[in-house]
Amino acid sequence: MASTALMTLVGRNKEAAALANGTPLTITEIAWGDGDNVPNGGETELINELGRKGIQGSGSVPEALNTAFFEILLDVEEGPFVIREAGLFDSDGDLIAICYYDPPVNKPKDTVSALMRIHVVFSDLQNLILQVVGTDAYVPVERLISAGSGLLGGGDMGDDRSLAVDFASVAEARAGAISNKSISPATLKALIDDLLNGAPGALDTLNELSAALGDDPNFAATITSQLGQACPIGMEMYWTGNAPPSGWLEEDRSTILRASYPVLWAHVQVSGMLDATGADVGMFGPGDGVTSFQLPDGRAVVNRGWDHGRGLDVGRVFGSYQPTALPNIVGQSSRLASTDRNTDDFEGVFVPSDFGRINVDFNNGSQDGQVRFNFDASQGAVGSDGVTGSASGVYQNVDEARMHSNARMICIRAY
Repeated sequence: MASTALMTLVGRNKEAAALANGTPLTITEIAWGDGDNVPNGGETELINELGRKGIQGSGSVPEALNTAFFEILLDVEEGPFVIREAGLFDSDGDLIAICYYDPPVNKPKDTVSALMRIHVVFSDLQNLILQVVGTDAYVPVERLISAGSGLLGGGDMGDDRSLAVDFASVAEARAGAISNKSISPATLKALIDDLLNGAPGALDTLNELSAALGDDPNFAATITSQLGQACPIGMEMYWTGNAPPSGWLEEDRSTILRASYPVLWAHVQVSGMLDATGADVGMFGPGDGVTSFQLPDGRAVVNRGWDHGRGLDVGRVFGSYQPTALPNIVGQSSRLASTDRNTDDFEGVFVPSDFGRINVDFNNGSQDGQVRFNFDASQGAVGSDGVTGSASGVYQNVDEARMHSNARMICIRAY
């Protein structure tokens, strides 16, 4: 049975004081009686109180503004009562609200229980600190227990209810699309087995994996550093492509920014290969002297090991460019004016004209005459027939001295 109560003058004053001071209004009991009188708000007690109980249930009424409910349960064995009046009391024992039942409510004994509910309209329930102190709590039939996320079961509390965990299947757990199911130990093990994917026993725990990585919390940085040491910035290599790979630049005398390649620039400054004049293309150049620098020019040249005290390339500056050069070519001849001559009279690059290297004209058969030398080192050594030049001669009709070679791109590790 429910009824809307009228707040008493005492109740109104106490609510106002609670709102003004920010203090709680504490409700403790509901009393009932059979007094037959329509209340006017000035009451301080029931006309004929039959009994009272501590509050057993309370809450707000969603469909009614500023309205709260308070309730007690009259047990089966209580009664019999003819209820015409009910009152709501606070912790000071003051009557806060009173209601009148017309027609009255009969509560028999030993047959049924009765829920007594009082609705009270406050002036500002949202800001009122309403404190309820109850005893002998009960759970009415209309109260429900609902299964939350990951649970099954529930229902009204009039009967025994059970809740069960809603477990996801292994397939559902692998998919990861369902957010309201739990994972059983068996499913968890299956997922862990998936993660391990047949890993050997020595590497199937996080501790073992950590130990295998040297217990290094910065393993990635360590590996990156070690890789950098294996192929440090400033290292040169030959590349079999017409464009340098990632992290490398072609040594083509390009001017690059120091800020763009800070590690390479740091290496350049301590390498011993920085030519402050910029004239030596085999070394790094200073660029604009402030923001840039130049790469060496490795195009169409070969590198030579630094002499470093051996004595084969004496006086060579480390990193410097060296142009092409040839050793001197010498030889000698004798009896140039004699018609009686042979190859024994010539050494080195000189042989008589009959063998293709020197044209000698003698006037009127005389042994004395003018001698004309046509010197051409590309003719090569004397052939096996004693006349023709060898096709394998080192000196050819080209603009440079060179060795057998393959064309490759010379690159430098830049970042």
